[in-house]
Amino acid sequence: MVMTAVPLFYGYYISESDGPSPKFLASHFPFAQWFAMDGGPIVEGQSKETTELYHCPNCERAKLDWISKHPESKWAKEEYGLYPRRSR
Repeated sequence: MVMTAVPLFYGYYISESDGPSPKFLASHFPFAQWFAMDGGPIVEGQSKETTELYHCPNCERAKLDWISKHPESKWAKEEYGLYPRRSR
């Protein structure tokens, strides 16, 4: 497991309802977050744009596998859109 810099978004995140449950996420790919959320506030010139999270290559593979098996899922499309190593 390694520390990886990920984008830091501010606000309130509501996950798509057709994605895996929080319990499934925590047990199958807990260290595969491609972004982080902060409730705010945004302070001009002082708010960070990235933060570091633990990242596990096995968790990432498991998450990508789930995404590939659920191509119509809004959650999967949103998550894959944030995947930093995808082909653009």
